[in-house]
Amino acid sequence: MQTDSSRPPEQLYKSCEGMLHLHRKTEKGLFERACHLAIAVTTQMASEILGCSRPYIVKLLEEGKIDYTKIWN
Repeated sequence: MQTDSSRPPEQLYKSCEGMLHLHRKTEKGLFERACHLAIAVTTQMASEILGCSRPYIVKLLEEGKIDYTKIWN
């Protein structure tokens, strides 16, 4: 399926519209927390996306080569 690159896909537009609506209706700190959780990935997910091992991702995190926020223990 080919899309018109001059217009964002409808689902992306709806997602952005929903996020803007949520931003207007919530406290700033709560909205920022929700955004961080929405984009969070585990080290396993990151390794699958990048096509490398999980231990390699952990090594990069521990060396400070990738910024991260620890969400779960």
